[in-house]
Amino acid sequence: MLNPCADILYESPMPSTRTGPLANAFSYPTKISPESIALFIASHTQPGDTVLDVFGGSGSLGLAALLCDRPTRRMRNMAQTLGLTPTWGPRKAVVYELSVLGAFVAATMCQPPDAEVFKNAASQLLDEVEAEFGWMYHAKDPAGCSGTIRHIIWTEAIECPACGTQTTFWDAAVREAPLRLADTYVCRACGHSARTRDCKRATSKNFDPLLGAEVEGRVRQPARVYGVTDGRTWQRSANEDDVRLCSRIQEATVPDEAPVRSIEWGDLHRSGYHHGITHLHHFYTRRNFSVLSRLWHRTELFEPGLRDALQLLILSFNATHSTLMTRVVVKSGDHDFALTGAQSGVLYISGLPVEKNIFLGLRRKIRTLAAIPYASPRTRRASLASLLSARTSSGKSSSADKCMTSARSACARKCSTSPVP
Repeated sequence: MLNPCADILYESPMPSTRTGPLANAFSYPTKISPESIALFIASHTQPGDTVLDVFGGSGSLGLAALLCDRPTRRMRNMAQTLGLTPTWGPRKAVVYELSVLGAFVAATMCQPPDAEVFKNAASQLLDEVEAEFGWMYHAKDPAGCSGTIRHIIWTEAIECPACGTQTTFWDAAVREAPLRLADTYVCRACGHSARTRDCKRATSKNFDPLLGAEVEGRVRQPARVYGVTDGRTWQRSANEDDVRLCSRIQEATVPDEAPVRSIEWGDLHRSGYHHGITHLHHFYTRRNFSVLSRLWHRTELFEPGLRDALQLLILSFNATHSTLMTRVVVKSGDHDFALTGAQSGVLYISGLPVEKNIFLGLRRKIRTLAAIPYASPRTRRASLASLLSARTSSGKSSSADKCMTSARSACARKCSTSPVP
């Protein structure tokens, strides 16, 4: 029976937010706040009713159904402000979603493990892999003391259109006091003035151990290193130690479990910044791809509920922060670059891509996922969301498919649907 006060919900746009654990747990296109959806459900249905979403996305309606039995303070305040009298209590939800990634996120978010068990498992996973790969993020601070890399701004190289001399895009474009990106530069070799956008990007051929062949790609090198030593943050220009570390990483053995997946390019391909990108791993630095591959592989050692939650943790960071699509922007009045995630809806790689420390990022993300106001175990049993998941033609969704989708592949995949066991 329709709540007589429900008309209030349609008189003005519902307040929504892009902050807090629910919003920050996983980046997904056109997400709607589960807390706002829950007000509609609690105002239009009664406890025990079933709600249906046939375009489920990342499971916002499923989360909203769970939240109806455990409304957050924000939900109660919204209801009071709007003059609503929702009927709180558990609902059931049936959510259909064709996307492999969306269905996985929805199923995992709606059926989470215990928060403390998850935090302990996630810390164990990161500790074990960091013991093996942590050296890849070691660097010395400006005083020569050992520290940890937080992130690195890389730079492409450009060629002077007059004499062909290479210079880094950083040296050609970055200006300080005030910080800005210049449109033109003067070649130090011949004195020619050129617009950076008109300069050819330098390329080189390097051996790709995953493909067993030489591949040509854009030249990139570290430009600025940001780190932390004993809790003190610092930054400096990249130096020979950083170059040697990168060379050591390139020479290290890539984990056997590292996926080799070709990109089936669609209309998002650009001949410029996608030059040489033919496979999934080309969207990553060797360092981050090796770490992510090992982390993902080791999640399989955990029981299924924890495994899925740990894989969601990895994907939640990977989606916007792990690839070369992470970038910097210049904000007016700022003295340093601002970091921003991969640009939504495209596969853009800038001339100044950013490589973030996977371990530091995931440790922060653990706190976000563990803080989500999930329903109690009792409520989860009463409100368990049923989900239909996209599967590959073999009938089984694969880790590589989830990684591929999360990396924003342009691959068009035909999927059939089948119930999640």
